[in-house]
Amino acid sequence: GAKEPLFSIFVHSRPGFVFSKATTKSAYFLGRQVSDSIQ
Repeated sequence: GAKEPLFSIFVHSRPGFVFSKATTKSAYFLGRQVSDSIQ
């Protein structure tokens, strides 16, 4: 469901990064790209 990828974001996000309703969607895609690049 939609909660799984969002949960994954919080788990893989860097400490101190604060998500908000306004940035969650964009942060999700940006976070995915960064994670893929690092890996």
